[in-house]
Amino acid sequence: MKHINVNIANRVAVRAGDFQGYVCDNTDFAVTFSFDAEWQSVPTKIARFVYTKDGVEHYIDVAFEGNCVQIPPLRDISDLYVGVYAGTPGTQPLMATTPLRLGCSRSILCHEGIYGDLGGSELPEPDDGMLYLTDANGIYLTDTNGNFYTMEVNE
Repeated sequence: MKHINVNIANRVAVRAGDFQGYVCDNTDFAVTFSFDAEWQSVPTKIARFVYTKDGVEHYIDVAFEGNCVQIPPLRDISDLYVGVYAGTPGTQPLMATTPLRLGCSRSILCHEGIYGDLGGSELPEPDDGMLYLTDANGIYLTDTNGNFYTMEVNE
């Protein structure tokens, strides 16, 4: 597992370490947060991943406990950001951090037609606002047809 370390202090997200960024199509990237004291009493947090695809901004929310969250596989994107929040937007109480630009590079699989030519079976495209759930075994999501997908954690 490739970990991107992020410090959260006073609700400001800052990269720690020298990690170069996310590479599209990979399923072994995670963000490990170091939270300050105000987050210690918050058991469930939500990481929001904001990215640009085809010139349009999208986001995915991933609920997690502890300090580590796996990045869902993303295809052919640019400008990846991450932030954390707890609570429900529009209600009280709500805590949220600043976004942090992670950096993103396209993989060789992002080129038109290559993924299918290699015999890959694609995960469904993420939907804006879809909440993914994560635990020690990976990330779970369903598509609009009710098909169940799992991304296993391999550390």
